[in-house]
Amino acid sequence: MSHYAVATMKKMKAENLSGMLRHDFRETKNHKNKDIDPNKSDQNIELVADHKLHKQDIVDYINKRRRSSRKLRRDAVMVDEWIISSDREFFDTGHSERNEGYFKSALAYFQQKFGSENVMYASVHYDETTPHMHMGIVPMTKDGKLSSKQVFDRNTLRTIQTEFPRYMQEQGYEVVRGSENSQRKKLSVNEYKHVQDTIKQNRQHETKLKEQGLKTIAEINPEVTAKDEKGERVKLSEHAELIPKLAKQFDIEYVFQSLRKVIEMVRQQLKRRFERLKQKDQELSEREKTIAAKEKAFAEFEKNFELPSPIAQPQFYRMQVEEGIIKPAEKLAEHLERSNDKFSHAQIKMPEKGRERK
Repeated sequence: MSHYAVATMKKMKAENLSGMLRHDFRETKNHKNKDIDPNKSDQNIELVADHKLHKQDIVDYINKRRRSSRKLRRDAVMVDEWIISSDREFFDTGHSERNEGYFKSALAYFQQKFGSENVMYASVHYDETTPHMHMGIVPMTKDGKLSSKQVFDRNTLRTIQTEFPRYMQEQGYEVVRGSENSQRKKLSVNEYKHVQDTIKQNRQHETKLKEQGLKTIAEINPEVTAKDEKGERVKLSEHAELIPKLAKQFDIEYVFQSLRKVIEMVRQQLKRRFERLKQKDQELSEREKTIAAKEKAFAEFEKNFELPSPIAQPQFYRMQVEEGIIKPAEKLAEHLERSNDKFSHAQIKMPEKGRERK
């Protein structure tokens, strides 16, 4: 997972130097910034200055390097302070030596590009929400002129936004630049921290969305597998404890793409089931129609059917026997033969043995 390389600049004039340096070198115990944890301030490190700098140290350096004998303008930019950082997750996933190496590599880039002698300080703060470095560069040209407009013109700033992430990648850090065409202004320290807090909240929200997406995938398709800590593939539906770890590994677009695939698979399954049920419903409908037709025919037959009168019943029986509709009931015939019915001897004959009509 890639992280953003943060490098933003703020122009500091004489009137801002004292307060800025007191903040950078933690010369006060009462901080307006509530994100500062004084109990962690001893973890902060300084990579350049061998002592706490003050405004006069900056003025003395400028006067020593300047070739012009003219007095400095009151509104002159004396220091261009860069804030170097990345997102909180970048530092959370690395150990202290790796994080310190990140700031040292960033310092090396600016020293090579703008002269190590012009980099007055590089204060790394670990006592705030997100580790970051305040790096002060005196904008001194090669011909000894103090000019922030020349040293950090628009083209140079654009070049830094492209070169710096690439340089950090070459040092082994997985960071990328932001949008090249975005209209971004230079951020103050408080603005930068607000942006970092927003980024953190967005990442937390994104992680929750990814976790919910993975849970939904496991619920929809219980057969989905993932690798556990031993590298063995197990069913995600049976190992929900893997979901937070997977959410950090996978990009949100990958999770949503996988979720869409699972949803489409289930949709196709439901569609096939619906077609089968529809076909069975049609078959049942045809059967119902057949049964209804038979019931109707039977009702019509039952309506028109009349039993023969008792006198005509023997004749009716004989007719059915002769036409092969029924087989003769021998016992019934014998019974009728013995009866006194006047029709029994005249109209009913005993069937001859061996001549039963089929």
